Amino acid sequence: MHIEQSEIDRLSKWNFKKLITLLSDPTLDSDTLAYAAEVAGNNIASNIIRSPLEKLLNHKDSIVREGAIFGLSKHLTPQLKKRIQFMSLHDENNDVRSAALDILED
Repeated sequence: MHIEQSEIDRLSKWNFKKLITLLSDPTLDSDTLAYAAEVAGNNIASNIIRSPLEKLLNHKDSIVREGAIFGLSKHLTPQLKKRIQFMSLHDENNDVRSAALDILED
């Protein structure tokens, strides 16, 4: 399932609970899920969004893992930093490794 970016942006401001629900929707296409993860991380409080985004770090599609990393950039705990540091060295995808390095450098 695909959702337009404008709708995801709208949900992040007016219905963040639905946006969080979308993060675990298995029918959502990977590009949409990656965008939703990044937008959610930029607009939703840490105590609400950290756990749903952290689950996406295990996603089979690299673009989703990358979106989750960028979404988590404002919500890093020492434990998450260690996990993302591990991903920066060991993820199979170069874009994911680069995203992990980018947020660790900020």
